[in-house]
Amino acid sequence: MVLRKQTIWLLTMLTLMVVLSAYYLFNGSPEYDYVTLDELDKEAEGEEVSLDEIDWVDTISDMNGDFTLEEAGNPLDFFIAYRIERERQRADKFEEYQNMMNASEATAQTVAEAQAKIEAIWDQEETEYTLENLIKQEGYEDALVIYTKNEGINVIVRSDEELDKKEVLKIIHLVRKHLDVPGHMVTVDYR
Repeated sequence: MVLRKQTIWLLTMLTLMVVLSAYYLFNGSPEYDYVTLDELDKEAEGEEVSLDEIDWVDTISDMNGDFTLEEAGNPLDFFIAYRIERERQRADKFEEYQNMMNASEATAQTVAEAQAKIEAIWDQEETEYTLENLIKQEGYEDALVIYTKNEGINVIVRSDEELDKKEVLKIIHLVRKHLDVPGHMVTVDYR
């Protein structure tokens, strides 16, 4: 049991390292363009804003929530940054569930629930990876599969041109086939 926990943790960290390494290898440090409310207020009043005066806030919703990243740069940065953040959130969840399982006051039910949640995260990760690769095989440079809070699926593909109706329907069909999700619960977008 302990060996499996260590293996899960190790694989998660290795995956995160590979994604981060690839990102920095191809893009260097990311350049994000964040705007805060204080900055907007000062600009509206005509005051000059210094970077030291700004309170930087970066919030991301739950793992199954929507992820928004405003950035300056190419669309590939969005896909890489999203994957990095998704892996970081998963690693945090794994650690939380590991701590629940390893707590001295943990009951058998708590351990079983934590184990089930870990396995559910692994299943979701495998499904996302499989679907993303299937979509890439359809000729797209990159793809993201994102579970939403309302049990829907968002798919974002990397494309220079807007997707036509036939392409969108093909992607929806792939998602429906592999996840057994109704078509109206699937949204497709491009970057």
